[in-house]
Amino acid sequence: MKRCFKSIAVLIGLLMSAQIALSVPFRVDRYTEAYWSCDENQGNVATDLSENHHVLRLSNGATWGEARSGESGFFMGNRNGMIRGGTIANGWPALTLEFSFQLANIGDREMYIISRCRWHDEGDPSFYAIVVQNRSLYCGIYLNQPRQGYVSLSTDPGFVENNTWYDVQLSWSDGQPLRLVLNGEYITRSQNVGNGVVRTGDDALMVGNENVERYGDFPLVNGLIDEIRISRVNRFLLEEEDEDPEFHWEFTSTDNSMMIVVDEAIIDGEELERGDQIGVFTPEDICAGVVIIEEDGFPAGFAAWGDDDVTEEIDGFQADEELQFRLWDASEECEVATEAEIIRGELNYETNSGVVVSLDSHPQIELDRNSVGFGEVEPMEVVENTLTICNEGHTDLIISELVIEDDVFGLPEDEDQIILEPYQDYDLIVSFSPEECGDFDGILTIVSNDPDNEETVVELHGSSTGSMLLPLQRGWNMISSPVAPIDDDLTVILQDMIDRENLIIIKDGIGHFSYPIDNFNNIEGWDFRYGYKVKVESDDTLSIFGSMEEVDTPIPLSQGWQIVSYLPENQLHYSEAFESIEDELLFVRDAEGRFAWIEIGFSNMDTPMQRGQGYFVKVSEDAELVYSSEERVANEGHEKNQPYPLPSHFVPEMRTQSCMNIVIEWDKKSNCRSPNSHPELGVFTVENKCIGSVSLAGNGPWGIAV
Repeated sequence: MKRCFKSIAVLIGLLMSAQIALSVPFRVDRYTEAYWSCDENQGNVATDLSENHHVLRLSNGATWGEARSGESGFFMGNRNGMIRGGTIANGWPALTLEFSFQLANIGDREMYIISRCRWHDEGDPSFYAIVVQNRSLYCGIYLNQPRQGYVSLSTDPGFVENNTWYDVQLSWSDGQPLRLVLNGEYITRSQNVGNGVVRTGDDALMVGNENVERYGDFPLVNGLIDEIRISRVNRFLLEEEDEDPEFHWEFTSTDNSMMIVVDEAIIDGEELERGDQIGVFTPEDICAGVVIIEEDGFPAGFAAWGDDDVTEEIDGFQADEELQFRLWDASEECEVATEAEIIRGELNYETNSGVVVSLDSHPQIELDRNSVGFGEVEPMEVVENTLTICNEGHTDLIISELVIEDDVFGLPEDEDQIILEPYQDYDLIVSFSPEECGDFDGILTIVSNDPDNEETVVELHGSSTGSMLLPLQRGWNMISSPVAPIDDDLTVILQDMIDRENLIIIKDGIGHFSYPIDNFNNIEGWDFRYGYKVKVESDDTLSIFGSMEEVDTPIPLSQGWQIVSYLPENQLHYSEAFESIEDELLFVRDAEGRFAWIEIGFSNMDTPMQRGQGYFVKVSEDAELVYSSEERVANEGHEKNQPYPLPSHFVPEMRTQSCMNIVIEWDKKSNCRSPNSHPELGVFTVENKCIGSVSLAGNGPWGIAV
């Protein structure tokens, strides 16, 4: 924090006489919509010092000139300067215009000092301040909603003189007259009151004047305009109300005191404004001094009064007691606790000493933990956990947004804006509902108005190792699961389908099988490393309950054919998945009959491999298959061979437990009348039953499973 301690020291020296001078013409406060100090003295843009960033842009030859303060202002000169901004004050129920101006040559026609006008075609302005022919200042505001209206006022003729600075304040609010304060003195008001709001429209703010069609060519202002503030409040009434503010807390002045200088005081990121108050309190909560913030703001100085030894009553600080502060927000009419940061001195009472502090009141978010774990759950199960949020700050904590990246984690639908008062707790319910097996990590981001922690991040962890759901289609399926079952007995795993008489047969890749109708089974147990062929009467789902195994678990392979399990979560092309056995691999086939014949370099397996499916592989000798545990996706280079369309004319009735793979080579270009067509090839038994087919799309060769 960079501060000028010289000015603070001067303030301490003036505490006894309470002399604090006004330092600037205007301040940006909570009512300010726009404030242009006009001190740039270069460029063609005046900067809005409020947070609303309204822009005033010099045009028509307007330049910078020396203003009364010795700094710059807008210089119009020779009737050809103008400043133009955007639309402002649409639909306001109150408005205050404040500005300073000096005219060099008052002409014989109206000069618009400041206005928001739409003169051309039809319609009236929203507001304006004019110097008219008889050198009077004429001001008006047009209203609409709910009733049309107009309020205006005028000074006496000859009021405005050449080469004289005027500070203007025009104030109005719904149900009030328009009032004019000039150079700090109340001058006049409109004869009528104005009911409604400032007229809406897309007309722009003008400082100076513009050429208008309806009333002819008005002269542009020849002079200087400086310090412009536009506010959403009737400042005349505001100043009336704040004329003689009373202390919010009562305290007693004694014959001993300690000097306090508050360098700044903040509530929710905004500095205290005129009419707000700061109180200092003893550990027994006795108020021992108050300061009311004036127009010039900070630094602000006041006395902390010590206890009067003459009286029995404790009415102030005793030696070495800690100073505690409290703020009064006049606009919200509420007390606010605050924390003091020492800039100079000590925060313990000592007669005739001094301390310089800054005060800050803001919310402070605290969580009971920075991560939420859900343990292991089954797929499709919903588990909830509670995260406790606490506001350890001095003002309301407003949680405006809760964001979760991974959709397996969730929040109640009715969670919108959450408001916590100081030291209030809130239990946020977070849910975990995985649809498949795996380890899941997510991030919960809590967006709040804590200035030191606007985004609080909470890590979310959960895993689903309870079961794997394997969808089955009527007929033959080739399946696998990365879940090692708790009980590998096939009778236990398949009991539900056996009871429903939907399971016909299940086979492993080396000739063992289970045939429930005859109560026969010679498969020793379910091995997650290998796949199985299952035939069912109708569509079904098989659930494997157990623990998720590692992706890089070694899978022993014997020379010849076997069905292997596909363990990775991400989908890979077969050539990437089987990199560890690329020297031994001879043949790969999926459940749909698509295959890769390595020896002749043929493959129509363009679909990436996926969990839940089993794959026939043939190797030239004993080998060990190890899937890579690295996060990978299917190589884009394998996507150039798009899957051919399925046959629609020759359609086999149903896949069986075994098949023969045939590679078709055909000179389609020479033998087909339309090379871009998709002829089909079918394979039939002697009984004319279709047992395999393929669409001869592309240029071949083609593979067919029979």
